[in-house]
Amino acid sequence: MFGDKLYNNVGFPTPDTIPIEVATRAFCIPGSAAWLALVMGCLMLLADEENWQVFDGGISAEDAAEAAQAIIDSGYDGTCAVETGDVPTPFWDEITDTDDEATPEAQTWYGYVDDPDLPADELTFIEDVAIWAFTGFLALSGTPAAAILFHTVAEDFVLAMRGDDPVEIIRIVIDAVDYVQIDTTGLEGELIEQVVFPEASETGHDVLIILKEVL
Repeated sequence: MFGDKLYNNVGFPTPDTIPIEVATRAFCIPGSAAWLALVMGCLMLLADEENWQVFDGGISAEDAAEAAQAIIDSGYDGTCAVETGDVPTPFWDEITDTDDEATPEAQTWYGYVDDPDLPADELTFIEDVAIWAFTGFLALSGTPAAAILFHTVAEDFVLAMRGDDPVEIIRIVIDAVDYVQIDTTGLEGELIEQVVFPEASETGHDVLIILKEVL
């Protein structure tokens, strides 16, 4: 069996070459942070050169591991992203908005922040829908620093999220100011609702929801 040194001391066979051309293959992964982490964790086996065995005429284990790491990186940065269909909006200003969708290219809500520990007014949001998965209208990402950014004209509103396994620390920033930090310990599978009463604004509010940490 390939992929595990415990089985007859055999690793993955190194391919003959690393083609310049790329191909894509989409997988339907169960929609939870735990499953996303498991799948990416399995791929990480390929990034360890000790899990490769050089076959006659094959590339080196080091080169194979480096190529595998590039594949994994592309999964996070979306450089080889395939068409995933329409993406649900992460917010609703009115009841008529609840079924709004947009193509991944048109939406600007899903991505990550450069450093989830920076002060609220120094955070930089980087658009990247590729690190997110969608089950119905539920957006899921097991990647620390994953973030959702949107603007709402609502004066008061409720942010709803579902507790996941593993548990998470979720940071909510309103108008570049920290509003609340939520620890989902003990709330796995439950709907978490956070009522928000920001200061009055004629132009609306910028809402940033960050997956700060996976425990």
